This record gives sequence, C-alpha cells and structure tokens, in this order.
Amino acid sequence: MLKAVVCGARRARQGIGEYVCKYLHLAGVDICGVVSSSPQTKSITVEHLQNKYGIMCRGYIDLEQAIISEDPDIVVICTPFRTHGAMLKTVAKYNKHCLCDKPLLWDDVQDVEDILAGFSGKFVDTITQWPFTLENFFTLYPQVKEKPVETFSMLMCPISIGREMVLDAMPHVFSMLYSLVGKGDIKKTECLFSEKEKCLQLEFVYGHQYETKVKCTLIQLEEQPKPAKYTINNYEVSRHVEASNYQIYFWGNGRKIKVVDPLQSLIQNFIHNIRNSNLSDTTKLINNMQQLHCLYSIVQQEVPL
Repeated sequence: MLKAVVCGARRARQGIGEYVCKYLHLAGVDICGVVSSSPQTKSITVEHLQNKYGIMCRGYIDLEQAIISEDPDIVVICTPFRTHGAMLKTVAKYNKHCLCDKPLLWDDVQDVEDILAGFSGKFVDTITQWPFTLENFFTLYPQVKEKPVETFSMLMCPISIGREMVLDAMPHVFSMLYSLVGKGDIKKTECLFSEKEKCLQLEFVYGHQYETKVKCTLIQLEEQPKPAKYTINNYEVSRHVEASNYQIYFWGNGRKIKVVDPLQSLIQNFIHNIRNSNLSDTTKLINNMQQLHCLYSIVQQEVPL
C-alpha cells in the first residue's frame, strides 16, 4: 500500500487539502501523517480527518520530521504557494513522489527546473484538475474534438483579489491550454481590472503550432458554490454544483450531465502514474510556470495588489 504525508490537510479558507486526503483515502492510499502550521491546528486536523473520513494518521509541524518518521512514498503540498519552494526542496531531498497545489513554485523559473531535476525517477505534478473535465465537454460537443482550438475562454472565481487572482486561477487555464494544444507562449496580452466589481479580464494569444485566442474572466464572488464555465471554439459548458452532496453537473448544448469531481480523477491519475512508474511531464510543469510568470509580470504593472 502506498503511504502519503499531506501538508495543509485542513480546509481553512477554502483549502483543498481535506478533499485531497479524502480522495487519496478512497484510492487506497494510507495517509500516515499530516503536517500543520501549529500544534493546535495539527490536533484539529488529525481529529477532523478521523471523525469525518475514518483516516487514522499522526500529526507533525515539521515536514522533514514527518518524512523521516513515516517514510512515505508520496508527499502532497496543499499549503499557501509561497511555502512551496522550501517544501519541494525537502521532498526532493528525500526523493519522494510529490503532488503540489498550484502554482507549483513562485520563485525564478530556473528554480523550478533545478528542483524538478532533483526528483530521481519520482512522479511530480500539480493540482490542476480542470483538464479532467475535457472528456465531459467532448461528450456534450463531440463535433469539437478533432477541430483546431481557435478560441478558448474561461470564467473562474478565485478567493484572492487584484493581481493575486492570476496566481490563484490562471494555472488552471494554462493546464487546459497545454492539454488541448501543448506547449506554447503567450503574446498580445491585454488586461482590464475593475476594483469596484472585483473583476479581472485577461485576453492574450497562446502561440503554439498555430494560435489560440484566449479570454479569461476572474471575479471574486461571495456565493457558494462558485460558478465556473469555459468555452472551446465558442461552445460553452457551465459547471453547477449541488451544495448538499457536492455532485457536479455540466450544462451545455441543451443537456445536463453528471461529472465526477475532477479532483478525484486527478488523484486517481496521479496514483496510476506512480504505480506504472511513469515519468513526470516536466515540459508541462516548466512551460506552465513560464507562462504564468510572463502573464503576472504584465498584470502587475497595471493591477493593484
């Protein structure tokens, strides 16, 4: 049985760590330890996971100590992104498989390449789950599947505001673009920010074998569950979530279909890659970080914190 240590397993401020624990547990992974920021949150997290999901684990406040004590196969990082760099270096030091929340790292892009090079034969990926909905999109619009992606748009509702919206939401957009058309570079970027409406609109061209025109709307909303939708070549799907049981549906082309939580699909895919000794897609990880850095450098000149 694979063993995992999860950093940031508590759902404070809309964190995803609790659900990662849930889906790892359902996939048959032994969550042997969780790493928290304080003794108080450590105890709260351990008790919560046991009571809600039947997950029996030990708590730590130091990642290196957790790795030494538990010797896990996997380390999952669901902490705020500015902590990722140091944690990734620690995981690479002990050469464990790693799943990290987005953005992967917010340091120099060269640091990303250097850190990834430190993982020898281990699988590394980010928690960018939206590509796992593409099969549902093509179920609704099969006529789009074999067509060039000329346009792509996405609406998302990150919890951050201002330029931080880019770091919160755009890794999902770049993961979608990479899944659809592969490696690319952004150009012809335009941005418009409305502080009153708490909305950031971004438009750019994603250049690859050909060009895809991209438009993203990032808006901060209080409502739960938050709306989300995307279009490919002007064909649209919108996500709807039943709050009572978190059942996800896609609406599109006059139809409504059930969707497996893409986070669960991502976790299953991550475990599959480990069990089959597959190599990390470092081209994806590096390219997506490069484009995120490029976009953020443009946005920070025009949008306040």
